[in-house]
Amino acid sequence: MSMNKIINILEKEIEICQGLVDLSKKIRTAVQDNDIEKIDKLIKMEDALTMKFSAIEKSRALLVKEYMLNEGYSGENYCITELKKYVDKKNAKKLTEIKENLTNKISELAQINQTNNMLIKSRLDWIDFSLKTLNNIEGETYDINNDTANKKDGLINELI
Repeated sequence: MSMNKIINILEKEIEICQGLVDLSKKIRTAVQDNDIEKIDKLIKMEDALTMKFSAIEKSRALLVKEYMLNEGYSGENYCITELKKYVDKKNAKKLTEIKENLTNKISELAQINQTNNMLIKSRLDWIDFSLKTLNNIEGETYDINNDTANKKDGLINELI
């Protein structure tokens, strides 16, 4: 088995992570613009990329495990750090670069998603506040028979 296959898979993972970062930035813009249709479309695209990443990650894990077992490794940890111990200096350097790049992409994605979550929570809090405000507004109406004022429960009697 070739180390090149493992490196190619890791590079595909980096590309997918970059795609997820780009989609998350677009989702942030769509949330800020209140574009629900665009958010829905982007989330479906994000789900597809996430599933693709998951499938590629399973392949990577199997290839790394097979490679390391062939090299005499008997542990249970098949990560890039362990893999570097069983490759030449050139590939070890490449793996270090890949690990740093992948770590940076994942950190950037986590930060963007945290911002998106805060934006969405803020929007939901505003909607909740608006609904509660509308529900608590009391108006006066008059009874046709005796012209006395009656209180309404509110504009919206039930939260969905």
